[in-house]
Amino acid sequence: MKNFLSRLAGLLAGLWLLGCQKSAPEPTFTLPAATAVGANTLGFEVDGRVWVNYGRACFGLLGGRCQDNVLRGQSHTFRGVRSLSVTAGLITPSHQEDFALSIDTLRGPGTYLAGPPPASWPPDAVGTGANGISLTEGRLNQHSVSRANATRIVLTRVDTLHRIVSGTFEGRLEDGFHPGTYVAIHNGRFDITY
Repeated sequence: MKNFLSRLAGLLAGLWLLGCQKSAPEPTFTLPAATAVGANTLGFEVDGRVWVNYGRACFGLLGGRCQDNVLRGQSHTFRGVRSLSVTAGLITPSHQEDFALSIDTLRGPGTYLAGPPPASWPPDAVGTGANGISLTEGRLNQHSVSRANATRIVLTRVDTLHRIVSGTFEGRLEDGFHPGTYVAIHNGRFDITY
């Protein structure tokens, strides 16, 4: 019985690895146009490569449940203060990444600089502060976050009637698990409906 369980475990591990093998070449992406019409687009360059939301994320044993990596925008008002969050994912044979952009006090079009994490957080906590950007690489255990004044988000359109927010972003993110390791984001743009 022990030998059978050992072989079964080996077979299941082999099937799992077979499902994870690179079967397709790495896709080539181009940045979406910088628009302000609610086109539901997002893209940026990170360390010389183009990043856009792409792929399917699968969860569970042998990929039991799958969903497309869609771009999501949300805006909430709490005690008279409007916030914004934008999230997306990218899965290719070489990358498994999640992106997030947040603005804690959405005032309208203008420039939003990254702020420090809340004072209530422990000093070694990994997370973004006010008006932050984060990029997480799941396979490499990297969670890069914006630090105070290291990223800039420029909103070009905030239309609460048609629920459209558009803008650009750039900056340098530090890996929260490996301090002193950075990624650079350039030419970031988004045009979302929420």
